[in-house]
Amino acid sequence: MEFVRKTFLVFIVPLFFFTLLVVAANAAFVKVATNPVTLKTIIAKSEIYDSVVTGLLDEAGEITNAGDQVSLGNDIVRQAAQKTFTADFIKQNTEAVIDSLYVWLNGETPLPDFQIDLTQAKANFASHVADGLQTKLASLPACTSSSNSSQALDDPLKATCLPPGFDPAAEAATIEQNMLSGTGFLDHPVLTADTFKKDNDQTSFFEDIKQIPEIYQKLEILPYVTAAIALLLGLGVIFLSSSRRTGVRRAGIVLAIAGVLLLITAATSSNWINSALNSPSATNTVLEDKLRIIAAELLKETVSIYWVIGGIYTALGALAIGLAIYKKPKGGKTDGEDLEGEGKTAEDRIDLKEPEDVTKLAKDDEAPAESKPAPKPKPAPKPAPKKPASKKIQVQ
Repeated sequence: MEFVRKTFLVFIVPLFFFTLLVVAANAAFVKVATNPVTLKTIIAKSEIYDSVVTGLLDEAGEITNAGDQVSLGNDIVRQAAQKTFTADFIKQNTEAVIDSLYVWLNGETPLPDFQIDLTQAKANFASHVADGLQTKLASLPACTSSSNSSQALDDPLKATCLPPGFDPAAEAATIEQNMLSGTGFLDHPVLTADTFKKDNDQTSFFEDIKQIPEIYQKLEILPYVTAAIALLLGLGVIFLSSSRRTGVRRAGIVLAIAGVLLLITAATSSNWINSALNSPSATNTVLEDKLRIIAAELLKETVSIYWVIGGIYTALGALAIGLAIYKKPKGGKTDGEDLEGEGKTAEDRIDLKEPEDVTKLAKDDEAPAESKPAPKPKPAPKPAPKKPASKKIQVQ
């Protein structure tokens, strides 16, 4: 029976330690990934809404319509985009998509039900470009060379002078029409879940990941399940130990080690995060830098949970160890578990003390097991006094 107890204890102690770490990881996931408010705050804090339009224009490059091209890198186009797609406009639509995604993840809808109609925004964008172009062309001087005239005719957005017979209003209207009917930017102005499809496939992207909501919902309750398992394992460590006091001490040591490990992980990760946030890469675009900041902020939220749980583990571990020391029997005596392995039973271990003098131990070994002083000899009984012999009187 003693062998079985110790065998179970050998397996339960490391399992208890591992489960404590899993509880921390699951709690961090739930705190970060299952809270739309946290995600919205992190995205807004990254200021990505101020630069997302610039990134999208850089990626699109140009709008093409029947051989005519409109460069999206032109200053007039950039200014029109910033005027149309403001940070508040992008934030409002992005948060609507986030809310819809969480409704889908919670199993309330079969697909995300967001619908973002950018038709009017695209029309306003083209109109702002046309207005800016017309204003610029109207302020240009007349061309004095054929080369300048040719450049203005090829790309009015890059014109530096006004060729003869060049109508700024007509050219601006042509640019506006090319942007509305061309391809390369906002080809699908109405965005829904069905808009996101794999290449050369009519199946929605969300149809391919329809099992994600079920996994997500299980992950939401996983911290509570693992916490319950950790509690049971901790109780197992206590009750499988040969004494409750030592069981509490052993569980406290495991808690303290897990807590310190989480605190070290949190400290190391915090240093890495601060370095990543303060040292943007020169090779990344503005949009890539903002996405990197979002990832770092998400990790920062995870680390904050490690700080909290690591501190709780360490405090509980120290409390358990202190309680075990406080409950130690008085008078220097120890319970059976403190001498575990030094004898077969607690009774066998009571007198296992090292003698102060080794020579005394040798003498004790040579002496008989039990030496008692020899009894004193009893005094011999005194002889009884002899009676005098009777004298016979002879009569003569």
